[in-house]
This record gives sequence, structure tokens and C-alpha cells, in this order.
Amino acid sequence: MRLAGSRAAERRSRAAELLELLGLGDCAGRRPDQMSGGEQQRAAIAVALVNEPKVLLADEPTGELDTATAAEVFAALQTANAELGVTVLIVTHDPAVRSTGRPPRATTARWPSTRWSTRCSTGPAGCSCPGR
Repeated sequence: MRLAGSRAAERRSRAAELLELLGLGDCAGRRPDQMSGGEQQRAAIAVALVNEPKVLLADEPTGELDTATAAEVFAALQTANAELGVTVLIVTHDPAVRSTGRPPRATTARWPSTRWSTRCSTGPAGCSCPGR
């Protein structure tokens, strides 16, 4: 925000707003080593949202988290979408994330699609997904 020319008061206000929105209002003065993994991940989401992007790309946002904490992080991404209007694109192998919420919608120039892509980008030979 500083590079974008925002004033200090505006930066503090935006940071407080996002931390509160993502359930981290009480963590504002903490360093990363004083936060849980889920809190750190939600703080990273807040950092990504601070300059009001139109799209947020999340690559394995719950990959290193337990099930309950992963649900909190996914809820934070849903909140960003619902409250801020940010399009969130999630790449994950986590079946719990895949089965949560409304169906995804991917749109190309010609055809809209509402189906999940279950193909690995590494292809069948390099895939290490469970069950393959």
C-alpha cells in the first residue's frame, strides 16, 4: 500500500479491517512466530487482499494444515469472495476443500463450465495423488 501511495492512517485502517474480517483482529500486534499455522495463512490472505485485487490465486492454501484449521482458512477465502467480491481460484488436492461450498465456475471465451478438473498438471506418469 505504501508503494501505491496510501497514507499511513489508510494503511492501518485497511489492515485492521482485513484482519477483523478474517478473524484475526486480536492478532494485529503478533509476529508470525507467535501465531498458529492457520492464523499465519489467514494473515497471508489479508496481505494478498490489501490492495484490493480482482482475483486471488491460492495454490494449496490448506496443504500443511489439519482438517479443522484448513476449514478456517477455506472459510476465510469464502469470506473474501462473499464480502469483498474477490474471485478466488484455488488449486488443491484436498478433497474436503473440493467438496465444500458452491460448485466452481470456470469460464472461457466460448464455453462456461461448472465441473471440477481432477487431472493433475504433472500428468499420469508424474502424478503422486492418492488413489492413482
